[in-house]
Parts: sequence; structure tokens; C-alpha cells
Amino acid sequence: MSKVQKALKRIRDSRARSGGSGESKRPQQRVVNDAPPAYEPAEPPVAATPAAEPAAPAPAPAQPTQVVSLDETSSLPRVVVPEQVVSVEREALLDAGLLTGPEPDPAVAASYRRIKRPLITNAFSRGAMVGDCANVIMLTSAMPGAGKSFCSYGLAVSIAQERDIGAVLIDADVLKPTITHAFGLERNTGITDFLTDESIAVDDLLVRTDIDDIVVIPAGAVREDSTELLASRRMRRLIQALSVAFSDRLVILDTPPMLLTTEAQVLADHVGQVVLVIEAGVTGHGDVLEVLEGLDKDKPVNAILNKSRNVAAGPYGGIYYGYAPAKRSGGDDENDNDEQT
Repeated sequence: MSKVQKALKRIRDSRARSGGSGESKRPQQRVVNDAPPAYEPAEPPVAATPAAEPAAPAPAPAQPTQVVSLDETSSLPRVVVPEQVVSVEREALLDAGLLTGPEPDPAVAASYRRIKRPLITNAFSRGAMVGDCANVIMLTSAMPGAGKSFCSYGLAVSIAQERDIGAVLIDADVLKPTITHAFGLERNTGITDFLTDESIAVDDLLVRTDIDDIVVIPAGAVREDSTELLASRRMRRLIQALSVAFSDRLVILDTPPMLLTTEAQVLADHVGQVVLVIEAGVTGHGDVLEVLEGLDKDKPVNAILNKSRNVAAGPYGGIYYGYAPAKRSGGDDENDNDEQT
């Protein structure tokens, strides 16, 4: 090997050694850059984002408020008054005995003004709590023929004429649905249908009429188990839902006679107030006492003396109002209910 060749070999060896050491340094730099300790503390903020997830399920409790089911554990459903207004034939109301004549009777209208005032006071007084059904009132009688449907309709109309209060009229006399027939709602979905079919919503029952914007709920199909249906938890929840949804209205229930059927007795447990319609000269004092004894003594009970001939007020003779105290001690206290005011 010549000296030149030896010199070239030494240069190549020198370059090879310098190149090898350079390559060994570059991998060391990549190892440092691939796993820098500075990146590790940055991971906890990323892991902290799931910690905020427990706050996300917060809207979940609001879901039950939209449940339509009227089970005892569910929230009350929302109730929306229909926009469609149904026209009612006045002649049908007259034929059903709900009107005194083709024209309004001023004396009867004045009587209803006196009748409704204590009912409104009981429903919207400061002591009345939302949800206690103080604005739900049932009208009943001891026996048939006293004119409870007539009084139910007249009272609903008078209440609906208030400036700040409306009326809901429910035909709960499912065995003899006078209100349903008078309003021509025989084919509409009613209470008994609702109580037997959970797919029916409360809104499906409401019929908005052109009579002072009164909302009517029909009775539904006649059923043999009507007593059990009206005593059910679903019926109680329906009354509660209507009471809350129509907190600016009085809800009037036309119910069967107390001493003739059991439907009125079970409905009395659901409502906040009771009005007993007494037929003047027909309803006996003993019948009145028997009805009162079957009612909750802590619940306001009112009385209407109907068909009295003591005042010249047209063929119906006027309507009179008496008040039975919420708590009755028995004996002579009930006698005050027959007094005319």
C-alpha cells in the first residue's frame, strides 16, 4: 500500500469514527424529546374533565315532570286548554232543564252571586294551599230531583263571569250524565274512559265552550265499576292535576245523589269543598243530617235551598244559600243549614 493509499484510509477511518459518534448522539436527543418530564403534569387537567360529568346529569330530575302517567309516584301532568272553541246550543241546555227560560233570570243570577262568594273565598284565601284542591267543589243532593245539575251549571256560569276567575264544569254523574247530554258531548272522551285507558291524556278530556269560556269534561261511557273507578288513585290524581293546572279557576263537579249511590261518597274524599242542594219542601231534615254525617267534618260544606216558592223569582222561586261550618259538633248545629239568607 502506497503512502497515498494509507493517508486516504486514515481519512476514511477518521470520518467513519466521527460519523458513528454523531449518529449515537442523535438517538440520545430523540429519547429526551419523546418523553419529556414536563408533559406528565399536564395530564391531570385532562383527567379532571370527567370530574365535571356528575354535574351533567342534573337535568335528569326534570324529566319526571313531563310524565303523563297519574301514578302516585309520578309528577302531575301538564294540562293545556284546547284552542278550539265548541259552540253549545242554548235550546239543548233549556231542554235539559239547565236554564230557567230563553232569557237569563235576574233574580236567579243575583242568588248565584251570593252563593259563589264564600266558595271563592274558601278556594283562594291565604290559608288555601296549592294542591289541596280547595278550588275543587262538588255539588250533590240527598236524593234525585233536587236540581243539582241545574245548580252546577248556573254556578259555573256565574263564576265564569268573574273578571279574574274561570270555571271548569265536570260531569261526574256518570250514571245519569245530564251535563254531557245537554252539551252534546255523548261521543267525546270522558272521565270513565280516562280512568280505564292510561293512553288517554288529561288534555283529551277538555272541551272549551263558547259559554263564558267554560271548560267542560264529559262523563264518558257508563260502566258497572264506576264506583271503583271514581275511588281509584288515578281519579284522585286527576282531580289534583286539574286543581293545580286550573289554579285560577273553580272546578265544579256535578255528582250523583249522596243517599242513592256510592259514587258521590267516594268523590267527596277527593274535593276541597262540598255544596249540598236541598229541594225546598221535599228534602227532609233527616236526609240532610244523614248526608252531613257522611262528609268530612273538617271540610267546608255549603247548602243551596232550591225551588223555593217563598220569593217571587220566576218558576224556580229563587235559590238560597246556607253555610254549614267546617267543624260541626252535631245536634242543633246542623239546623242552621236550612236557614235562608
